[in-house]
Amino acid sequence: MAVDEGAAENVAMLGCSDFHAPIVCDFIDTLLRPKVPFGRSRQETDKTRRVVETVVNENRFCTAMLPRVSRTFALGIRLLPRSLEDPITIGYLLCRIADTIEDDRGLAPDRKLALLDQFRVCFGRADAAERYAADAGGAGMSAADRELVDGSSLVFRAYRSLDPASRGIIRE
Repeated sequence: MAVDEGAAENVAMLGCSDFHAPIVCDFIDTLLRPKVPFGRSRQETDKTRRVVETVVNENRFCTAMLPRVSRTFALGIRLLPRSLEDPITIGYLLCRIADTIEDDRGLAPDRKLALLDQFRVCFGRADAAERYAADAGGAGMSAADRELVDGSSLVFRAYRSLDPASRGIIRE
């Protein structure tokens, strides 16, 4: 049995006999290999890892946007228990997106109503949320509000990552 080169071989050769070296090398190599949970393929595990990384990026966007679009609310959120920070941040940003559309003086009233109706649809349909940013907004937004509206699909993805109870409360 040939011993693989690499970190496992180097560790295995530290004081091991010729008989034990391949066994120890295989064991250490197994320990160093990325883990695939029992019953799941590597492809499924990689997909789960990408989903987790995506949620982290979406939550980072939400966390970064909060102080840019809110002066006082962002300070108060830090006083909440950690388990409430994400749902409250996401809920606030969703309300802020709708409020930004409603307050935009560059949009005609009928356009505002159409965008707010489209916004409501985004809670139930991911594809609508992905298109919303391209359709929303006008000339009357601040730079930070424009960035938030442009990132509305990220906020809706973060919303979808919340537990069902939190989503239900925000949706109501």
